[in-house]
Amino acid sequence: MGKIQENQRKELEEIRLILKDFLKVIKVVSMYPENNPLPQSLRQSFAEKLESVAQDYGPIDIIVDKEELICKDEPVYHDRSKEESLAGLFFNTGITRFTFKETLSVEEIYKLLDVIKTFLNAPKNSCDLAGLIWEAGISDFRFSTVEDIALSGYDGKVESDMRGGFLSRGEGDHSLFGTDESVGYNALFEPGLNTASTEANEAKGSRSPDNDSGKVPEGGSVFFAHVYRNLDEGATEDALEAEDSLNTVAASRAMGFADIAPAKTVPNTTLILNDEFKLSEEEEKEFKRMLDEDSLFDSFESTVEILKEILHQETDFTGFTESVTICEKVQSDLIKAGALEYAADLLGFIRELEDRIRSSMPQWADRLKEASVTAGSRDRLQILADALNDQPDLDQKKITVFLRNLGWESLAGVTDLLGEVQHRPHRDAICNYLSEEGKNKVDLISRGIFDKRWFVVRNSAAILARIGDDKALGYLMKVVNHEEKRVRLSVVENLKGCANLKALDILAKAAMDPDAEVREKSVRSIISYKGPEAFEVIEGIIQSEKFITFEPDDKKVLLEAYSVLGGDKAVSFLTNLVLRFNVFRNSAEEAQRRAAIEALAHNQSEKAEKSLLALASSWRLNIRSLATDALHKRRAVMYGADNADDN
Repeated sequence: MGKIQENQRKELEEIRLILKDFLKVIKVVSMYPENNPLPQSLRQSFAEKLESVAQDYGPIDIIVDKEELICKDEPVYHDRSKEESLAGLFFNTGITRFTFKETLSVEEIYKLLDVIKTFLNAPKNSCDLAGLIWEAGISDFRFSTVEDIALSGYDGKVESDMRGGFLSRGEGDHSLFGTDESVGYNALFEPGLNTASTEANEAKGSRSPDNDSGKVPEGGSVFFAHVYRNLDEGATEDALEAEDSLNTVAASRAMGFADIAPAKTVPNTTLILNDEFKLSEEEEKEFKRMLDEDSLFDSFESTVEILKEILHQETDFTGFTESVTICEKVQSDLIKAGALEYAADLLGFIRELEDRIRSSMPQWADRLKEASVTAGSRDRLQILADALNDQPDLDQKKITVFLRNLGWESLAGVTDLLGEVQHRPHRDAICNYLSEEGKNKVDLISRGIFDKRWFVVRNSAAILARIGDDKALGYLMKVVNHEEKRVRLSVVENLKGCANLKALDILAKAAMDPDAEVREKSVRSIISYKGPEAFEVIEGIIQSEKFITFEPDDKKVLLEAYSVLGGDKAVSFLTNLVLRFNVFRNSAEEAQRRAAIEALAHNQSEKAEKSLLALASSWRLNIRSLATDALHKRRAVMYGADNADDN
């Protein structure tokens, strides 16, 4: 006996929960459009659960009271307010009882929800819920109404009364609705019409028409008096002329229409309705205000807000777990739609709620923790990558806001994400995020430089270069000679402007790279630095044996930077380059000489001035010409073009 009671208690508890979910789904489905992800997720989850409960405990018979739903003589739902009114929804529409059959399917549950949505969104008193359910043909959802109860005692009575009434009269009596005397047709619709006068008129065979317009065609037919009552004089004359040509009068007499009783003047309902529905000035303003509010309605924002409210409303762990699952599904839909700021808002709320309930409800907090960590999993990040690739114009700020709501556990996955993202602005946003969030997690991000995929190595190197601390640069030194050129280029490009001077050691190695493009990028990154450290690196490069193999433009840039940073220290070396003999007239040597003289023109030391004056007096014509031009250029840079000759 105790086991039976336990099973019944469990059954009633399941029914209570499913009815609570029923109202929740009705509200969401009725409020939001069908393409919104929230009602779709809630509908699916609820329909599957209701189908399972109906199969386990069906048929589930519910009696509807004014504010309660009763199952097996036990209240299973009570309306808490007008807004939380499930019993009232059925009671106020005349439904006294409904049953979920054990064969109820998900498709029929969808139909039922659609019918209730149609009823709730229709104008007041414009449709009947019971009628809509009946028309939808939901065979496994049965219900009874007040009318069913009221008419149940009259089964067969109406038919027998009518049959008995006809038998009690003679064959010649064909009066309508069981009266003892025949009533004229117009008497049914004109209660004030005197029966005696009607019989008298019938005896005469005609009636005197009450024609307001007085325009009655020949024959005095009341039929025509009714037809032409609303025509103006000109139109009536034309119509009468047409009637005469068609012999309409004779035809109407032959068909028995000549003596039809006059119809009363019918008001113009169009004008009446127009007056009734015409809005006042105050109503017009209110209506405009409502339209403005509707235009500002954001379905994504409202979806997130109602999900937050759902998480607050849950009182049992099973329902709470299902609500968190719905949040996860909706979050994926928001990401696919590019609404990253709303996905971030929802994820941030989940983390906030986890911290708030950690001490009081640790099991619930663990479920929220699981949801927040899962948001940064590789599968979820792949959804983000697809969304970014489908929407090239997506704002970088939205990407950053979303990524900041992911935990540190996602850093490795986000690093790999860079290899999947196609558009450069999106990759820049991800790199900026990782360079900020990964400062204390260098070991975690650096794992990517050991990956076999070159693009993963490239992305990891870019982030480490942006972090730029000693530990990050130590990892970068391992990939400065990577076999993939694009990896090396990423290193030297991202080290440009790095605050850590140890980056110069990496750039010095890259400046000797066998690829000309890598050398060029590294050189330009080196000259972006200031100070003696950068000068020493540049000095080591230009004094190396490989310097002669550099491109002319690279040489020019390096020598100019060497001259500016070195001051007096650079003058002797540059002067020697200028004076070096070029016996075989090598073009590379000649280009190097020109670059050295131009570099002296950018040197602001007095030693450079004296050196250029000496070169301008050289017996070698080409050196003298180049030095004279460089001297004018230097003075123009230092003193201005107008004062160059005076100095």
